[in-house]
Amino acid sequence: MGKNIEFMYAVLRVAKLKKAGNIGALNNHLERKMEVPNSDTEKQHLNKRFIGSDDLNADIQNRLQGAGVKIKKDSVLALEYILTASPEYFPPMPEDLTKYKAGEASWEAVNVFSRKAGEWIKHEHGAENVVNVHLHLDEQTPHWHIVVVPIDKQGKLNAKSFTGGRKAMSDMQTRFAEHMSPLGLKRGELRSKADHQSVKKFYAGINAKMEVEKKLKTEFEALKPKLVETEKKLQEQAELISKLHKTIDKKNAQILGLEIDINKAQKSGPRL
Repeated sequence: MGKNIEFMYAVLRVAKLKKAGNIGALNNHLERKMEVPNSDTEKQHLNKRFIGSDDLNADIQNRLQGAGVKIKKDSVLALEYILTASPEYFPPMPEDLTKYKAGEASWEAVNVFSRKAGEWIKHEHGAENVVNVHLHLDEQTPHWHIVVVPIDKQGKLNAKSFTGGRKAMSDMQTRFAEHMSPLGLKRGELRSKADHQSVKKFYAGINAKMEVEKKLKTEFEALKPKLVETEKKLQEQAELISKLHKTIDKKNAQILGLEIDINKAQKSGPRL
């Protein structure tokens, strides 16, 4: 699990889904059917869908029809939760990605957070109303997208009962933080702009880091041909130097042989 340091926060964001277009756009994001600026394509295979299908709209409609709820023109059909924590909570992704598969108990912090967050969302909305759950590991910080159909205790489609008003949202933030507190996570300051700006700052930080990484990767890719060419030239020079050393050794051997022959000739030659 990540380092248990002060000021690691439980992060929660909620978005309302009213139209098929909103749902379709989210589905494309969840399933990586569109370009995601923060996503590392080499890690997308680590993403995991725990609940639901690759058709989010069908998941939502199936629950609505199964519950037999009345849908009004302006009804919120579903709520999308993004649950995560301060980046410091999660340890670095293993360098050898072949040793980690999403869902296996080999990355403790992710699995513990996943279980606790799952407990909370099911308690808030009822397991039957949780229609789609994704874990994304291809971005800077692990996070969970959880889509629920907001059916209240009276069996009505009623998103307002969960998210209506500042107090309802504040209370939700508190309940989530309290549930996640055994993991060393805390809630942001009450009645402050920090709660409303935390997600924006959180993702702004991710975007900044990803932009730097993307720039470095692009620069490295641009340098690759030059590095290969330089390595080739160095190899050629090393081979040339090796040949020169062999030639010098051969010439030295020849010179030594000549010197020996001259000495022999001098010793065996006529004397006056």
